[in-house]
Amino acid sequence: SLLARLRAHPGVRLLADHVTALSDAPTGAVAHTETERIAARWIFDSRLDPRALHQSPGRVLLWQHFHGLRLRIDDGPAFDPACPIYMDLRAHDPEALAFLHVLPEGPAQALIYRIEIGPHARVHARELDDDLQNILGLRRWQVLDHERGILPMTDQRFARRVGPSTLRIGNAGGRLKASSGYALTRILADNRAIAASLARRGHPFDLPREHASLRLLDGVLLEIIGRDPPLGAALLAGLFARCDAPTILRFLDEEVGLREILRIMMAMPHKPLLAWTGLRRALAWLRRPRAMALPASRPAQIRQ
Repeated sequence: SLLARLRAHPGVRLLADHVTALSDAPTGAVAHTETERIAARWIFDSRLDPRALHQSPGRVLLWQHFHGLRLRIDDGPAFDPACPIYMDLRAHDPEALAFLHVLPEGPAQALIYRIEIGPHARVHARELDDDLQNILGLRRWQVLDHERGILPMTDQRFARRVGPSTLRIGNAGGRLKASSGYALTRILADNRAIAASLARRGHPFDLPREHASLRLLDGVLLEIIGRDPPLGAALLAGLFARCDAPTILRFLDEEVGLREILRIMMAMPHKPLLAWTGLRRALAWLRRPRAMALPASRPAQIRQ
């Protein structure tokens, strides 16, 4: 496993402890835990501070709730390993945008998620069971593993540099794509940019700016999903029907240019609503506050 490889590396020390505070030091920064004080040249902080999540004018904050099951089917093959299903919108909830992901691991085994996005979203076990039977047509299965979680989906700006030697990364650094919950490829790209900055400049802070038009489009989609979940589902269904899969995946990974962003927007239904929402949000952006930066010497007392 990756953890085993890290433990075996002579330059790596793994410490399981609770970080209670970060502070600056003359030669870097210090992480204070419940058992010791660790000095480092650079600290990369992935703890999401709840104080950094807030409702503010011109911003949207929704919540993504997910419940995933790894299943083995008892009554024969049910999945095509070469054909994962992304955002099956047949899942329904009148108060949230709901959909399924189906990730086959073999003909009779898959990882299946029910996801809901909205200001009051929830995912209950019975809803996922109903989806397995009524949408996917499954009858008998064994649960091999399960996962539940909540992710914030917001277009607000996150401060990255919060001290002379401290950089926020991951979800705490705004690497979660606001309109989809995608994070892995954005985190990997961010890691490469951090490494390049260290090699080129001797510090990790020379990072590319975010694409303003992508953030604006994320905010438009989030606002519509939060205000009218069925309309949000219709927008996504129209997008999937009119755009090819590679373009959609590049959009989710934020590997598109302005031309493709415009093509994606033109592919969506309800263009007047999108245009009006986008214009109103763009004007609000002109009056937006700076990213919320909390002092590195007074972080939230978070345990993870």
